[in-house]
Amino acid sequence: PKSTNIQFWPVLGRLKLKGAKVFDIGFYHGTSKHENANEDLHDFFTEISELMVEGFQYNGSLIKIEIEAFCCDAPALSLIKCVKPCGSYFGCSKCETQREYVHNESGRGGRVTLPEIDAILRTDESFRSREQQTHPTGLSILENLPINMTNDFPIDPIHLVYFCAMRKLLHIWCNQRRSMKIRISKQIISEIYGILEDIAKLIPVEFSRKTRSLDEVSRLKATECRLKLLYVLPVILKHKLPEEVYNHFS
Repeated sequence: PKSTNIQFWPVLGRLKLKGAKVFDIGFYHGTSKHENANEDLHDFFTEISELMVEGFQYNGSLIKIEIEAFCCDAPALSLIKCVKPCGSYFGCSKCETQREYVHNESGRGGRVTLPEIDAILRTDESFRSREQQTHPTGLSILENLPINMTNDFPIDPIHLVYFCAMRKLLHIWCNQRRSMKIRISKQIISEIYGILEDIAKLIPVEFSRKTRSLDEVSRLKATECRLKLLYVLPVILKHKLPEEVYNHFS
């Protein structure tokens, strides 16, 4: 229930084989967010270490396991790697850039930005040697595995693209403040609302959520942002955004 503090953190696996399905490895239960992922990962670490080093017998053959990747959302990735959260000043998992806080032109508020586009890239060696000491928060038990602590942790699009970029763009386009340089007129917004309501009835069952009105942008789930980004808005906004804005979006 949403009214409780109970949380479940699953560890799931999938073999890199055609048609392979996801299987359960472990489930961890608690009443608050994890503070030390190493404790929860201990059993997984012990078992996977044995499988990677010693392997197991199957139909008379010795099978050894290799880890292709750890697929986590942003909060889980920073937790199991024992590094700063992705939104912090030294939180980027792929490069050593330092974020900067930039004030809005109005003087009210601001945002944390990434000023560099050619920052030093992180490597497995630089991560393990702590070349940037402001990035890690501790020592992850996963560092004892023969894996690449940078390349084997791909960036998940949930927070980077769907929650962050997609919702931010929708906020900017639909904001009616005059200070915003790019806005969608009230008439066009009204037209988009009508289209979204009409196509909500046509969304197939393969999508877990239907389309919602743009006035609920702040409450959109990642699956809804994904549906809008990849399937719905590229068609709806084709002739409703300025060409340069639409090209940037698509």
